[in-house]
Amino acid sequence: EKQIAETAATVAALLENDDIYLGKPIRLDVQTIDAGSGNKPGFVKAVSAADLRFEVYDGEGEACEVEIIFYDAEFAVESIWPREKRATELALKFGFEPDGWGFASGATQSA
Repeated sequence: EKQIAETAATVAALLENDDIYLGKPIRLDVQTIDAGSGNKPGFVKAVSAADLRFEVYDGEGEACEVEIIFYDAEFAVESIWPREKRATELALKFGFEPDGWGFASGATQSA
């Protein structure tokens, strides 16, 4: 699958950075974007029902983005990919598409 290959390539490229290593605890942020006919209320409700943390970015004149946040990830394809896949599958059901991922190292969930 193209998406997992892109994830693996990104992880490999980022491992060249001195402060990143396999297994490092990270907060994974999976970005999704309205594909044009997205059901934002349904998507947000489904993400919440799945007990996932999220942020909604809905700028005027721009496509709505929903970022799904995982606090239990590690910097490794084996950790990132299942979470990215889960977010993508959920997004597609509501007219949103994957739009990449980012991470913060050492991030913890706030209360």
